Amino acid sequence: IVRFGLRTAFADEAKLAAETAAAAGFDRAGRRDLTARTTLTIDDETTREIDDALSIDERDNGFVEVGIHIADPCAFIAPGDPLDVEARTRGTTYYFPERKLLMLPAVLSEGAASLVAGEERPALSFLVTLDAEGRVAGTEFVRSLIRVASRLGYDEVDATLRAGTGPHADVLTRLAAVASRREAVRRAHGAIALRTPETEIRVAADGSLSLSKRDPDTPAQRLVSEAMILAGEVSAAWFDARRVPAIFRRQSAPDGRLPEADPSQPSAVHIRAVRRLLKRGEAGLRPGTH
Repeated sequence: IVRFGLRTAFADEAKLAAETAAAAGFDRAGRRDLTARTTLTIDDETTREIDDALSIDERDNGFVEVGIHIADPCAFIAPGDPLDVEARTRGTTYYFPERKLLMLPAVLSEGAASLVAGEERPALSFLVTLDAEGRVAGTEFVRSLIRVASRLGYDEVDATLRAGTGPHADVLTRLAAVASRREAVRRAHGAIALRTPETEIRVAADGSLSLSKRDPDTPAQRLVSEAMILAGEVSAAWFDARRVPAIFRRQSAPDGRLPEADPSQPSAVHIRAVRRLLKRGEAGLRPGTH
């Protein structure tokens, strides 16, 4: 925080602007009404900024349309107003073990713009048509109006997928199947999957520490990650095809042939060996391989 001069509080002007915008609501004109679709969010139990949701609809000839719906706080913010200036200055939300520095005040990011179940919310929807093998057959990006049917947790989704029954089991099963096909398509194009447990450190108000480990290889985690990768892939292609300036993430091919996993060794040893050969990821205005 000190090194980069991060802002730890919102000025009164920004807070007032956020409260006013949240109270005023958003203009529904020009937004496609997608509230009839069964749309779900899958998040950690501690998440308060619910910023993405998923849906899936059947199409002809075994095709499906996956909806990746991203919260659209721009519906509440006019270009050049205090909130716009503040958000551009901050750039992102910063997460620390004992606090987080929001890009937008909580009344918007955790309230009016958050994809709260049962509430109509503005979104930017990536509607991606996939064929029976998981290949992209068409894309459409729309400003939308959605209503999340349920907020689900990762453990809850995993239990539903294991049992085949439970809240929204049909939707989740179809999303999980699409995720598997999408991963197969990516691997066929050279994608590398390195799944290591993620350890989260949290500091309570009294200073006590808690550690939790998240397994990124569960069906729920893979379902969400594949959807987010898909949204990134189709949006990057859209920007590139139209020569629209954007920030692209790139990663060059590894130095040398990657080692095969040795069943006699812990997976962490193999992952470490692979990472030693990988080049650093880059971000820039030119697209590239990843």
